[in-house]
Amino acid sequence: LPLLAFEGHSGFPLAAWRRPGTVHAACGVVEVVQAIVTRLRQVWPDLVIRVRGDTGLAVPRLYDYCEDEHLGYALGFAGNAPLHRATATALADLQLYYTFYGRRDPHVQRFENVPDYQADGWRQPRRVVVGVPPSGGLRLSTA
Repeated sequence: LPLLAFEGHSGFPLAAWRRPGTVHAACGVVEVVQAIVTRLRQVWPDLVIRVRGDTGLAVPRLYDYCEDEHLGYALGFAGNAPLHRATATALADLQLYYTFYGRRDPHVQRFENVPDYQADGWRQPRRVVVGVPPSGGLRLSTA
């Protein structure tokens, strides 16, 4: 289960760690991000750093680290019943659009902001942005 980190514009590899396939996807992620951030700040102290990752990396420890170090972040987040309820209107609106036009336009999406969502294990509420893509499912990320 590799943990890979890349620079966002060029795709330059910043870290690669081969881990056993039996570990959680977030195993070691804070330590790897911390090492990268420390080295980048040594060279460029004023650099704006943003962390992006998929759902497997979305653990409270990484959120807390990013916030404590003033890093911007966008991490995938698994859907759950409270978020589905909070975005039901957006999904219904999009379904109505699809029904009215008779097709799913790939350029039509809807994004909903859930400003004060607090999952179990989080030390504080966080903003969750929910994207309702043309497929009709939900795409969630914390920001």
